[in-house]
Parts: sequence; structure tokens; C-alpha cells
Amino acid sequence: AKNKPLLTAYEQDLLVTWLASLPYNRPQEQAAIKSIPDFQKQIVTPTNFTQPQHQRSLTNQSNRLRRLLERAKNPPQLPPPPVTPGLRFEKLTPEEFPLLQLPFEEKKIAANPSE
Repeated sequence: AKNKPLLTAYEQDLLVTWLASLPYNRPQEQAAIKSIPDFQKQIVTPTNFTQPQHQRSLTNQSNRLRRLLERAKNPPQLPPPPVTPGLRFEKLTPEEFPLLQLPFEEKKIAANPSE
């Protein structure tokens, strides 16, 4: 098997160019860069990425879907409906509701129970 180079010629040139552009490889030019105020090193403080901001806000709030599921699982208890007496047909008078009057044959049977 041939010994294939790890990097192509283009990648080798790119790596050499990149390494040459690093400031610690050119101490003479680094002094020139420090004299220009825009290129002075800025102090960068790393931030803490232990917990993203949006997850912190979610832990303070309860989960909306979980609240809906809990409400569906445990619906509010309503008082029992009031019991209404309803219509009492025996107290209605035939004058008020003529349809409740018995037909003629049934009246006749009710009048003569001995037959």
C-alpha cells in the first residue's frame, strides 16, 4: 500500500498559513499590534453555561400541559343538583289540564268496579 499523506497539498498550505498567522509565532509583529489600540487584547470572562436561561424560567413555572392533565384527572367537585319534586299528576285538576281526563270507557270501568 502506498503511503498516502494525511493532508492534501491544499490542506498543508492552509495549515501552514494558519499557523504562521498566529501571534505567538511572530514576536516582532506582536509588538506592532500592541501599539494599535484597536488590536489590544481584551479581557474575556467566561460565562457559566451550567443551566440555560430558558430552562430556569420553565422550572419556576409549572408545566401548562401537566396542569391541564391534572385538572382533567381531578375535576372540581360540584355540589349535587337540587332535587325538584316534578309534576304531581294527582294534584292537577282536570280543569287546568283537560288532556288528563280519562277516556269515556275508562271512566265507566272506574265507576263500576264490580263488573
